[in-house]
Amino acid sequence: LQDEFQMPDDVPGGQAQYRLTLACSFLHRFYLNCVEELTKDVAADKTEGLSYPPVPLIDDDEECGVGGFVGVKKPSITGLQTYPEPKVAVGLEVEHLGMKDESSDLPLAAAAAAAAKPSSSDKSTKQTNNSVGQPATHASGPLHCTGEAIYIDDIPAPANLLHGSLILASKCHATLASINVEPALSIPGVAGIFTSEDIERIGGDNKMGPILLDDFTFLPVGERVEFVGQVLGIVVAASQEIAEKGARAVA
Repeated sequence: LQDEFQMPDDVPGGQAQYRLTLACSFLHRFYLNCVEELTKDVAADKTEGLSYPPVPLIDDDEECGVGGFVGVKKPSITGLQTYPEPKVAVGLEVEHLGMKDESSDLPLAAAAAAAAKPSSSDKSTKQTNNSVGQPATHASGPLHCTGEAIYIDDIPAPANLLHGSLILASKCHATLASINVEPALSIPGVAGIFTSEDIERIGGDNKMGPILLDDFTFLPVGERVEFVGQVLGIVVAASQEIAEKGARAVA
């Protein structure tokens, strides 16, 4: 694989040596996994008179490559948050960390302590809903840090899934004279092509923008192309490759 999968250093996307190493490691990991499964199957088969060719042996220094780290139980993430010494009144360090309260001589200490003292009516609320000063774990932190977060590419594609590829302008500072979708529609696997005319046909709003709706979702024919890559429409097809091919075929 190292001899056949050669890429120049200026390959699009860069990182030629990293990509070569990654491809080889994936193949080797697949080999180790196959050896492990074969070993289990041969050991589990108790059929009399049946023999199998010897299963390749895995060196001791390669056994770590058989298992994965995604499903392995990992130690929980811990952290410590400290608070500065109070400048005016009793702070969270006294209430939550058990530090000695030496704030009686601080300015406004008495008034601040009285204001912060909970009444009998809100003691129960404070005990159950007091997150101020408490460390909080980010909702997606553990999954991201352990590599177990599920991204779009990790989700199996459902049946009859269609893929989309945007039709992008190749020139700028020019008027969009026309959009010819016939070459793309003739490609097998292309399910449909949608432009600003389709949005208008269903009574949709073709305007967009973060604050002012001063931009087009799909640039209409007759409008000025402001930049290379401005969206003219979208091609929907049976695969991502076909959709991208269709988008390139639109003239």
